[in-house]
Amino acid sequence: MLRALISFIRLLPLSFVSNCGWCCGWLIGQLPLSEVKVCRQQLTLVGLPARLTPRVFAHFGRIICESLFINRILSDKKFNLKLDGIDNLENFLKEARGSLFLTAHFGNWELLAAFAARSGFKLTTIARRLRKPNFQKIIEDLRLGSGIDIIWRDKSFSFTQKFDQALAVGGFAGLIDQDTNVRGVFLPFFEVAANTPSTLVNLALQRKIKIYAAFLARKSLHDYRLVIRELSKNSSDIKQILLDYNKMLEDLIREYPEQWCWFHKRWRTRPNGEKLSTRNYLDKIKRSALNLAAALSFFAIIAIFPLGCSGNPNNLKLAEEYAAKKEWSKAIRHYYAHINDRNLVKNRPDWENPYFYLIAIGDIHLEEKKYKLALDRYLEAEAKGIPQTLVTDRIRLIAAKLKDDGALKDAFEHLKKFKDRDSLIFDGLLDSLAKQITQTEEQEKQNQK
Repeated sequence: MLRALISFIRLLPLSFVSNCGWCCGWLIGQLPLSEVKVCRQQLTLVGLPARLTPRVFAHFGRIICESLFINRILSDKKFNLKLDGIDNLENFLKEARGSLFLTAHFGNWELLAAFAARSGFKLTTIARRLRKPNFQKIIEDLRLGSGIDIIWRDKSFSFTQKFDQALAVGGFAGLIDQDTNVRGVFLPFFEVAANTPSTLVNLALQRKIKIYAAFLARKSLHDYRLVIRELSKNSSDIKQILLDYNKMLEDLIREYPEQWCWFHKRWRTRPNGEKLSTRNYLDKIKRSALNLAAALSFFAIIAIFPLGCSGNPNNLKLAEEYAAKKEWSKAIRHYYAHINDRNLVKNRPDWENPYFYLIAIGDIHLEEKKYKLALDRYLEAEAKGIPQTLVTDRIRLIAAKLKDDGALKDAFEHLKKFKDRDSLIFDGLLDSLAKQITQTEEQEKQNQK
């Protein structure tokens, strides 16, 4: 049944599935689940707005759905990767053979590993076996299909031997941003002591191999930022390396706050070794079953896919095909036709809003660098009932595009205009832009001398 559902989902347009994942995640982020409460409290703990919670779940709903399309995403001509920390990817991958890569449940880590494998870099990672064999097999097939080798922890587990074998043929990747049942050291993360796994770094230092931190942040629907730093370059001290890792991850999370798994109980273990119960960790909040979220997501996806494609699916299909070919005007025409088709359906479910596809039209204008048109479509979508949080994310993306184009002042004025929508996040972005504008102006003055 599950495999049949996955096969069916893979027949649908990628952007439609991705947006459905976003919507399902956003809805789950509104439910009274313990994971949602954990997310809210931890955001508040570090001074970030609790209202980000639905967007956190929306992000993970999106990447879970997109995990079924990883090879298609990497093959898409619209896939765009900006390097941060290295100049030439091919040369870096040659030099990084036999190294340890530390990453996190941030951005799209599955796509990061698949991209490395697609680039010819043999990557191995470690994972805990799942309790449900069906889900275990699906995850294994997805990763192996993307060229990623997996070491599964079990009773006969001999990690050091497999670690060395992985280094001999490529590199090893580990996610160390969670409080799990492994050896760790307590170091500040968002200024709160957090149990930070140390085994991988300890092994790497013993073997005197390079240690890198690597993260893949999502900037827009097709644009990603690959951030890589060598952590072992200036230090061979395990605590300093882990401190640098935590600081680097924290800085990226502050820049893209909805792209980290805030629903994981990051500070659950105390420095004295005590592991708090969920009840104590949330201060009188009763623990809810995680299966409820999984079940709601599962049935929501089943419900939304066939209904969202009912009526006349040809216009939507054609719109996606023309968008993939960058035939923008034809794609926009068919998106509008699809919106009209759905508006004419008399028995359309109450939850369906055809104007959701105004967001897709705005995204096309964003690709065309027609930022005014993109903004108009996003605001029109909001006026037609599309959630403000989704539109606010797109407004932020316009600023990111303007910044990439070097139009720092335009990006600043754009964000300033919409500051009240999300003041805590926008204030941080405005401060960053102001500093860059000042630096640019000072550099120009120096060049004129």
